[in-house]
Amino acid sequence: MCRYEIQRITTELVDAIDLADVQANFTGRLPLGLATNEGIAGSIMSMEVYNLGLDYLLHYHDLIYSITAEDVLRAVQHYWQPEAYVAVVAGPA
Repeated sequence: MCRYEIQRITTELVDAIDLADVQANFTGRLPLGLATNEGIAGSIMSMEVYNLGLDYLLHYHDLIYSITAEDVLRAVQHYWQPEAYVAVVAGPA
């Protein structure tokens, strides 16, 4: 089942509802991540390290919602290598 799902995500578009849920999760978590000085400092550091620009947080919502199912599929096909995965099962003997 797990191998099937991994293979499926490399060949099929992500469901629109699933994509919308993930986008809402990412944008909803942002204010929580900025609720502390540590979170703010971490965000500023990431913006600097990844050269995102000082206006990154102003555009974050639009950037996240501009990602399409086709973008996800292209990224998965580029970065994932399901044939290289190894399955490991652990539990009581």
